[in-house]
Amino acid sequence: MKPTILITKADNLLYIQNVELLPDLEKILISIAAPKWDINMKTWTIENHPKHIEKLSQLFNTQIIEAKNTPLILSEHDISHLLKSIDNVKHKTLMIMLYSSGLSINEILEIKKENFQIHHNKVFILNTNDNTYKKILLPESYLNYLQKYLAKYQPKKWFFERRIGTKYTIINIEYIYRKSMQNAKLNSIATLYSLRFSFYNHLLKNGADIHYVKNVINNQSIPISSFYSTNMSTEKREFIYSA
Repeated sequence: MKPTILITKADNLLYIQNVELLPDLEKILISIAAPKWDINMKTWTIENHPKHIEKLSQLFNTQIIEAKNTPLILSEHDISHLLKSIDNVKHKTLMIMLYSSGLSINEILEIKKENFQIHHNKVFILNTNDNTYKKILLPESYLNYLQKYLAKYQPKKWFFERRIGTKYTIINIEYIYRKSMQNAKLNSIATLYSLRFSFYNHLLKNGADIHYVKNVINNQSIPISSFYSTNMSTEKREFIYSA
């Protein structure tokens, strides 16, 4: 009988749990893809590709959980709890940007300090491709964190940079996110991409015009209809910005 592994399909990743504590699972995964070990969530992650699933199915009894096609949505309470669980100002500022700036992870990683400006409580980021500024609307409480971060860490080249002066990588951000999710005791399957999708969902839930939300999304291929749910309130409620 083949040993059993639990696989959760979410976004572009397969989350693999070694439910039978197989000693050779790491070697087997290395022969299939380029696995990454999440020490906090105790799972291996590999690229979500049909050939990988096929190979795993040949070797194991695979129990597969199908996550939604879009990233799992975190509630406003979850986001508030996540941010409150982070004491490091840099890490909290990073999560705030990932959640509410409307920028992709790669766009945030590529922000240079010289291209980031705050004027009249509004954030402007220079797009070096066409030399125009993109305006980011952040609430005052979030702007305060940005200013605290800049004053304390004084980044030199990159807006988010490591102590040695190099920019953060996706691996760095993934570790910070996973550690924060663990501290907040939140859903381990929700990914980094869940932050951005959750923000769009929260905008709609709180009465934002769908055309405005589409503009925030910046014409990216995100299925707006996936943000709606049958129990969505039509009343505007106090937003998460008090986190």
